Amino acid sequence: MLKIGTKIRQLREQKCITQAKMAQHLGITEQAISRWENGGGYPDMELIPAIANFLEISTDELFGLCNNDDEAEYKRKYAEMVALRNDDKWQESADYCRKELERRPRDYGWMFELAYSLRALSKEDNAALEEAVLLWERILEDCTDSEHRYYAFDCLWHSYVRLGRHQQAVELVEKMPPIEHSREMLLPRAMPDGEKRVERLQLNVRMLALKLNREIKELASNQHTGYTWHDKLRCHEVCLEIINILHTGDDSQHSGGWFWWYLDLAKIHADTEHFDGEKTLDYLLKAEAAAWKHFEWDIDQKYPYKGIFLNKILPETGWSEEALAELPRSEIVAKWDEGGLLRLIHESITKEKCFENLKDIAGFAELMSRLARAK
Repeated sequence: MLKIGTKIRQLREQKCITQAKMAQHLGITEQAISRWENGGGYPDMELIPAIANFLEISTDELFGLCNNDDEAEYKRKYAEMVALRNDDKWQESADYCRKELERRPRDYGWMFELAYSLRALSKEDNAALEEAVLLWERILEDCTDSEHRYYAFDCLWHSYVRLGRHQQAVELVEKMPPIEHSREMLLPRAMPDGEKRVERLQLNVRMLALKLNREIKELASNQHTGYTWHDKLRCHEVCLEIINILHTGDDSQHSGGWFWWYLDLAKIHADTEHFDGEKTLDYLLKAEAAAWKHFEWDIDQKYPYKGIFLNKILPETGWSEEALAELPRSEIVAKWDEGGLLRLIHESITKEKCFENLKDIAGFAELMSRLARAK
């Protein structure tokens, strides 16, 4: 029979409950719980029902005489909940999580999943997001599991912003360490010199470049910067220059990245006040070429990026080894382009007024014809 102190520690840690929280609930000291868990003593018999109730188990399970949901059963339930989400049945997913949470009120896994489902429902119901926020706040207050805390933190500050609670979002985010003390920055310094350290450094270079581009692009679109049209143009040109520094021109793995900047630059040059038909069309043609390159990329060939700053890392395809082995290449490529980059160009041109002046530019009609066929 499992020692009761060991069982208490296992259940407490599984539920991400601190010794202090449990002691407060039972009206005893942390030291008492520490003694039980380290084999230095046993709880008084009158405390056994309260301990079992707090840990949401029977007294028999506390003494190791029976098991509650085993791991296989937990995985089965989780898979059922995920299947509901995959079918966009978010209300059913929330109800499923709520039912499981009623059985185990301190199961932070189900608590997080309920909050996540509620957030998806909050597009039509702000009250659902408010409830999700309370759940994430509780996880951060009570849970000690780092993974649960990380995801709850990330969801919580986003939710504060959506609810207009910007000050709360700022106060929460300010508790995070500065970038120089982040995991990504510290990992290569902690690693021994060698290929793994080089790979980590290159991953950091790629991450920082992408983040830098995102910040520059946001500066260009923010109305409070007071940027002129030329300033905004320069911002997008700098972003494209950063990508060109990291990647060689034939780096087909990153052709999707070039696509977005070409399309943005086309929109800028299509601006009515500064309209330049030739440059607009030129960037649309470059976006088209990048989209085709992205579509035709041989995903079966796993090889590193070609630029010297990234030549030790592989692009992220999102496909597992199993999927690559099971699916024929034609199906993978078709799924890979589900986002429809070519279709996106066509929709941008037809829906956004900035492209209306292109009708009389030589080569534009041919481009639209090709894009229409690609759809």
